[in-house]
Amino acid sequence: MNQLVSTGIIRNNEEKQTKKVLNAAALTYVAAAAVALAELIRFASIFFLQDE
Repeated sequence: MNQLVSTGIIRNNEEKQTKKVLNAAALTYVAAAAVALAELIRFASIFFLQDE
């Protein structure tokens, strides 16, 4: 965050809002990874349990 302020990309008064937006963006990656893992488990269970 300090780098964004020091390079002039954002102002000091925008730091709090910028942090919220960047955290929300990061959480989308976490959610996507969780969905991908759930899909992998689903496909593995279909593949390994198809004989039963």
